[in-house]
Amino acid sequence: MEEFLVCEFQHSEDYNATYKLASIWRNDNHIHMTIMGLRTAWAYEITPRNCSSYLTKLGMHYEQYKSAFRKLFEPDDNELFKIVFDSGILKWTKVLSEQMSIIYGVFTFNHVTDSGEVVHLMEPFWNNFIKVREKVELLEQSYKKIKNELSLMTEHFHKTTEEKLEMENVLMVKFLEVMKKKDAMIEQLRAKLADPLHDLRGLQEDEAEDMFMHPRPGTSRDLN
Repeated sequence: MEEFLVCEFQHSEDYNATYKLASIWRNDNHIHMTIMGLRTAWAYEITPRNCSSYLTKLGMHYEQYKSAFRKLFEPDDNELFKIVFDSGILKWTKVLSEQMSIIYGVFTFNHVTDSGEVVHLMEPFWNNFIKVREKVELLEQSYKKIKNELSLMTEHFHKTTEEKLEMENVLMVKFLEVMKKKDAMIEQLRAKLADPLHDLRGLQEDEAEDMFMHPRPGTSRDLN
């Protein structure tokens, strides 16, 4: 017995219903499918006894239901798919809630031709399903690869950000040190401005005082 999970698919014609093939497995010449569907139009609980009447009531919905499966499996031969699907027996559905149902079907994949010959369609259908499953797996692998690459990029980004923060911290420390030196220089300049006689070219105090009291000719003081 083989069992696979298949990705979700949608069929827009069927009230935008969302179907999810919960499981599919092969047993001899039968394929068993369990499908979960989300749509408000399903309001039947199906048993093998009322299966035929259910399909009659379902009418066009059943055709759309087949169309949804055709979209899921993407068979190369649509006519083959039609024969295969029409050979299926819908065993039952269970209404879980107003919007959710579980459908279980068994498909024999045996087709009787007009001449009475029994054609076994299991292998071509199953092989086609395997192809689709491989496509899904390739997509998942691609997704995982991209996700891993994004994860690595994110880690690198965080690492780069941490390094950037460390660098900014170092620069901030240096900046504060420079600001302290600058503040000290400003204080020194203020002190010099407050006391013009302070440390002017190493002159003696009396020489400096004489210089301020008796400016050179041509200065503003001389004009006054």
